[in-house]
Amino acid sequence: MLKALESAQNQVDAGQTSPFQPGLRVRLQNCGLNGLEGLVHSVSSKRVTLLIQLLGREKKLQLEHHQVELLDQ
Repeated sequence: MLKALESAQNQVDAGQTSPFQPGLRVRLQNCGLNGLEGLVHSVSSKRVTLLIQLLGREKKLQLEHHQVELLDQ
């Protein structure tokens, strides 16, 4: 329950405070996986959760906003 409450508090309206919205394509930058592309899954005040293909499997990855570059709008 505590984790769900913390998650709800960290959620932001992606349209007002962040250019990232679920479903948009992005490219990773400033991290060990530079150039890898993925889809935005969710956005919080501190991080962007992405879905990426890694070793043939879909994985969730959380990065800070500055580590993600928007590819389409």
